[in-house]
Amino acid sequence: MRRIGLLFGVTGFVCAVAGAATVMWVDRALATTLDRAEVMCLTPPDRAMIAHDAFPDDRKDHFVSQTVNFKLGVPKMLWWHLRGATIQLTYETFWSPSKRDRIFDRLTSRMRDCPPD
Repeated sequence: MRRIGLLFGVTGFVCAVAGAATVMWVDRALATTLDRAEVMCLTPPDRAMIAHDAFPDDRKDHFVSQTVNFKLGVPKMLWWHLRGATIQLTYETFWSPSKRDRIFDRLTSRMRDCPPD
């Protein structure tokens, strides 16, 4: 019985440390992305939706996580999807809706307009 308790204790500790490390990693990636958001561009339809406050909340979170994932570089496809899912899940779980709205506003205000096709 002690071994099972020890196993669960160690597993719980490892999971807690991994979760904290993931939150810190996403926080640092967000800070880096927000500092250099002018590299990314925003399409005119998206900018119009943002100006009229018609950009859906779920798309805001997805947009921020995609931007962070892109800013970290474009690796092999499987890693891209796993990293993107980790970023989005962590971002939506550990940041409050009001904080996420402020991050979205700050990110999009610094983005330049995409050139016409």
